[in-house]
Amino acid sequence: MFKLSPDESQPLKHLRTMHMATMAKTMTMVATKGELLILSFCWHPTRADVLAITTSSGHVHVVYLGSKYDSWTMHSEPLMTHSLEAWCVAISAYPLALGEPDADVFTIFSGGDDSVLRYRACTRRSISTASDGKLTIDGHALALKGCHDAGVTAILPLPIREGRAEFVVTGSYDDHIRLLFVPDASIVFTAGATSKLAESNLGGGVWRLKLVSFNKIPSGDYVWQATILASCMHGGTKIIKLSKTTKDKFRFTTIGSFTEHKSMNYGSDFQPSRNGALLVVSTSFYDKLLCMWEFEEVKCVLRESMG
Repeated sequence: MFKLSPDESQPLKHLRTMHMATMAKTMTMVATKGELLILSFCWHPTRADVLAITTSSGHVHVVYLGSKYDSWTMHSEPLMTHSLEAWCVAISAYPLALGEPDADVFTIFSGGDDSVLRYRACTRRSISTASDGKLTIDGHALALKGCHDAGVTAILPLPIREGRAEFVVTGSYDDHIRLLFVPDASIVFTAGATSKLAESNLGGGVWRLKLVSFNKIPSGDYVWQATILASCMHGGTKIIKLSKTTKDKFRFTTIGSFTEHKSMNYGSDFQPSRNGALLVVSTSFYDKLLCMWEFEEVKCVLRESMG
């Protein structure tokens, strides 16, 4: 754990290092038999003291860092378990409140090499009202099978719900990006309740997804649109537009791509530039290449010819 303070004499300060295999029973057992890798992690979207991690043994854990990042703790048992490597994890940014004013309710999603998307509802009561501030796991871990033809490598919950379900975008080794409609994990799961709304082949394994923007549209042909930056391994970097129409149709459209990378594009990030364009940094693996490039969406207006 590091703290970045650009205005201080020591901009990057090391706070703490923890060997996580000693913190959880299952991780210790795996580590004693061989190498254990932490494959991904994500922060809780609103709490600076909570993060989730995944491991090469297929486990998903929640880590509590403490208010001063000095008392890291972890549950002895994993929150969820995949049969193969757990490649990615995400925490829903827009949790569903269950009428508990002192509770922090959220959903954790994970994707594994077993082609399964797993998710589970969690409630963490505030430390001010509970001395331990521990996590309460609601119900059972739910598994979504059959929607992916290879390992699930990226998960992006969107900031919108309909009823007690949310929209989740996933990426996979099978080269596809997908939009899923996932029922809230805190309610009774019924077979067939999760549905696949749209998918698109991006020409490479969809390794990472980042939300660039999300806009509700008050009029016209669309209800909402999301712009997504996708790192697509041998397919390069893609900028995707995901739309919901007023006729309840969903569509992925590739509006931009960057193909200078001759190797695996595993990571990309962005920031808006001053002229309204998107400033992107993308990287590739074997050729050790880092590129900075700019993307500006071209808006085309089709007009009917009057002869």
